[in-house]
Amino acid sequence: SSVRVRLMSVADETETEVWLDDFRMVHLTDLTPCGRIEATSAGVGQSSSFKPTAYMRLPELDSTPSTADTPSWNMQFSDFPTSEFSVSFWVKGKGYYHSDASTTRNVGILHLKSSSFYNVMSVYTYYENVYMYVMNNYNYYYTKWQPSSTTTEPTWTHFTTTYSSQAEGCSGRYVNYINGVEQSRSCSNRGAVPADVMLLLGGRWYSSSMSSTQAYNSYYELSGLSFAELAIFQKELSASEVATLASGSVNTDSKDLFVLFNGDSAIADSSRRLMSWNDTISGRLLENTATSSMPPADAVDLFHPKEGSISEPPRPSDAALADKDDRFTKYLAFQKATNFNYNYAYCYNYYGGYMWPSYGYGAHLSVWTRFGPSSESGRTETYQTLFSMYESSYRQFYVYRPSGSSSTTYFRMADRSATLSNFWQYDYTWHLMTFEYAKSSNCNSQYMAIRATLDKGETVSPTETCSYSTYYYLSLGTYTNLVMARYVTSTYYGSYTLNNNGLFMDVAQMVMYRGGSSSSNNYMMTTTDIAAMYDAADLPDSVGVKTRQHRWGYLTTDDLTMAKSSRRAYLSGEFVNTWYSHISTSGYYSFSCTTQSSYTPRPAFRDDGGAGGVAASPNAIPVGGVFPHWSLHNLDSLSYLASESADAVTNWPTGDMSVSMWIRASKGMEQGESTHSTIFSFATEAATPSVELRMAKDKKGLMSLVVGGSTLSMPKHTTSRLASGLWTHLVVTRAASSGVVTAYVERNASVIGTVASGSGTATGSGCLVIGASQSGSPCSGMAKATGFRGNIAQFSVWSRLLNSAEVSDLWLATPSTYQEGLVISLNAGTRPKDGSPGTWLDARTYTEDAPALVAMGDSPPVWHEGSTKSLAAACGYSTTSEYGSYAYIETNTGGIIRQPSSYYMTVIVWESGTMDDTYSLTSHSSYRQYSVTAIESIIEEASDEALILVMCSYNGCQLAGSSSNSQLFEKMKLIGATNDKFPSNNGPYLLIGRKGDSSALVNIYNSFGECAVAEFADLNNQYSSITVDNNGNATEASAKQPGLNLAFLDERKKSVL
Repeated sequence: SSVRVRLMSVADETETEVWLDDFRMVHLTDLTPCGRIEATSAGVGQSSSFKPTAYMRLPELDSTPSTADTPSWNMQFSDFPTSEFSVSFWVKGKGYYHSDASTTRNVGILHLKSSSFYNVMSVYTYYENVYMYVMNNYNYYYTKWQPSSTTTEPTWTHFTTTYSSQAEGCSGRYVNYINGVEQSRSCSNRGAVPADVMLLLGGRWYSSSMSSTQAYNSYYELSGLSFAELAIFQKELSASEVATLASGSVNTDSKDLFVLFNGDSAIADSSRRLMSWNDTISGRLLENTATSSMPPADAVDLFHPKEGSISEPPRPSDAALADKDDRFTKYLAFQKATNFNYNYAYCYNYYGGYMWPSYGYGAHLSVWTRFGPSSESGRTETYQTLFSMYESSYRQFYVYRPSGSSSTTYFRMADRSATLSNFWQYDYTWHLMTFEYAKSSNCNSQYMAIRATLDKGETVSPTETCSYSTYYYLSLGTYTNLVMARYVTSTYYGSYTLNNNGLFMDVAQMVMYRGGSSSSNNYMMTTTDIAAMYDAADLPDSVGVKTRQHRWGYLTTDDLTMAKSSRRAYLSGEFVNTWYSHISTSGYYSFSCTTQSSYTPRPAFRDDGGAGGVAASPNAIPVGGVFPHWSLHNLDSLSYLASESADAVTNWPTGDMSVSMWIRASKGMEQGESTHSTIFSFATEAATPSVELRMAKDKKGLMSLVVGGSTLSMPKHTTSRLASGLWTHLVVTRAASSGVVTAYVERNASVIGTVASGSGTATGSGCLVIGASQSGSPCSGMAKATGFRGNIAQFSVWSRLLNSAEVSDLWLATPSTYQEGLVISLNAGTRPKDGSPGTWLDARTYTEDAPALVAMGDSPPVWHEGSTKSLAAACGYSTTSEYGSYAYIETNTGGIIRQPSSYYMTVIVWESGTMDDTYSLTSHSSYRQYSVTAIESIIEEASDEALILVMCSYNGCQLAGSSSNSQLFEKMKLIGATNDKFPSNNGPYLLIGRKGDSSALVNIYNSFGECAVAEFADLNNQYSSITVDNNGNATEASAKQPGLNLAFLDERKKSVL
């Protein structure tokens, strides 16, 4: 048959019609004949490379909880399928044989019970083997659960059980599948299934009673299981249907679905803490009914439509949930080494004996620290030594963690040592660590003991270690050095173990407290004492009966001048040379900070909280990414977008209304000088404003929606979600007749209130302003005090109510301009040109009904399409003042890479093809070399699409030979090096390119004493938008890329449409 296709060019509104012949109908559930990528033949049962990207994780626990405290994620059915059912789900966990797994032998995975059958269906493991029960019958399968052959990384496993009470010749046939492969089939002869069934996820029911919701504590996997795509069908699935489930996501349109919990339906707060798991079929909720203080479950989504694919995040900590993630804005940063072998920054106190409490007094050292996530490149590759000092084998102090991602930490004070389980934290939140040497009631009250606690006094294993000696071992000589980031082997910081050094951590405050001398005041701190330290804005002057000996760091009340003063730190640029005590500026009590290598940054002062800081602060506008957007400043001057006139908008909804947008604020979300900032404001002569969306001044406040004369507050997690610094999708709907107002944050709906019927209804033409409030009259009264600071994109308005499915579609894709009721769709921006301001165009049509918004204010917003600009600078000797280091790079995500000095050639490879934060870096000496095998191999092995940077700063590359006989330069030619810029002397050199391109993006060779600088917008136009209507009746493409042949990749299923 033939199909008529309507094509329209948005630029000039011309239309044409095309007839397509040989139109073929394709059966959508049988994709193999269509050439599906990694297709699996029906019934073969081999699971594909599919891995869930959205799932829920149960919490990790340090030890087996009581039954009452064991997490119990459960729900109850009164209408469970009685004739036939099938249960399908994905689960991941650390098996018994994994290198860092718990010692849990029996792991309860899923359990269904009824009043008649304790095991309607259940799955649990024993070591690497699996028990599967159906209607109280069980089967046992060997080496099917995280077998000993896979001891490094947990893998996803797919389980399916099908049941039919009406099978031919059997009143209870059941079939068990693992990873789509049939394991066994049997006949239970149990007949129909009771309709009253209780489901438990991640455990095994403690009791068969239907009134008990307790989970069996000994069956809980302490390392925490992950679950995805939990589905119950009201039919017996066939082998081919099970094979399909084991190779991809559940088809949400299946008419046989009874229950479906998928990644998109997890309801979580801003810290990803899972509040409930929503059944997408009927709205049932899977919830934790255990009333305990156990850590939370969390929701994970490795796919974000605007941020891209992300690594699995660390589990949320109690500190993160208590909103402590950015409580300190000024701190000392021990930075990532560019070579992870032996290069690192460190600080040392040369007179450690002076600052340490004198003989006989208890020593209590508390420090606020923040360590990055294990997925962040460079943080776990290196040894981590927080503290080290050594006078003798009985008089030493250390805290360190070896390389890798283990949380085990080694701790020693005086003559006692301890191995601390689960102490080192990876969640990039602030944690309070306290290390003590004092008397303990647990050690007969006469012996000294050591103890380490985390945050509010949670002791770690072992809780205390007794010395069993009344002798005080921790008396130190004056010149015993206390060192951070270096493991010393004598009193002198220069004597150290070569491989046991490094630190990649932020340190905000550190206080040494002194106990009494041989008295009742010389005991360990109490839990109340440590909790008081944790809750205080700054580490206090005294804690209980303990008094402060010295304090280092930056108080929360410090302004930038005070934080940089001699009482805090002596700075060279951003780098800290001396970290002074608050008590005395004497060198006896200060830390000297330096670096082990000439091309590793020294510790640096960071300010995340105020203008003028040397690092990105919450006041700065977030940058980066490939999502086209506007950046609004509203710092020192006004920045907003507004209609061209006070009556320019004539189509604002007069009845039902839905408004959708993407917004992004900096981490920490410091907004404006007033009580709030304004994201958008619509005003008419009758009401100014008519509708206005406001954001709180900081993340402790609430977002609010002004509709007519009513102000409604949104859930608290809305603002803290925005404070994460990620793109956040927000939709607000208002029903005209009922006045019900609903907010969707990242697709999760909350009814935030009700306004009077018809309230906020637009009457007459009006003005739309993005990023500032209106007052007095339309298009008037905008001020930076209430201006929004951040990014905004894809602002759309409908004259109807969007439903949850449509909101989910908007989270994944740009609104189709052919959607019913879409009256405003601002997606296409332009930069200023020839004196004209930047504009935001309506993607539907540029007509009188939907005119453009104009970038206005003293500091007009800036339109970013695609990646933002990147900058690279290679500076010669004595030219670091401009960039603070000889080698300086700003990535297109706003990240900074520095090297203070180098005689080396630095090579950075971005396999992503763009200068983002996912890179590998190495440095090698090129001085008078014809060949450097390591660099040549790096270039040779990189893909054609990878972006490669070669840089020689400080003293130049100084290659030997010439462009014709240098093996290294021959490889550099693969990314665009040219003979006329052969780097033979000490001038700075900068080369950036890809092997797949015909020429280099950057190729600079400057004179000695200068900087080679390149600022470029790499791939800036590659990400023009394409919209395909889901009904197949409209396709749009940016005018920058006319005539497109398209293949759409499903990021979740990794398959091509």
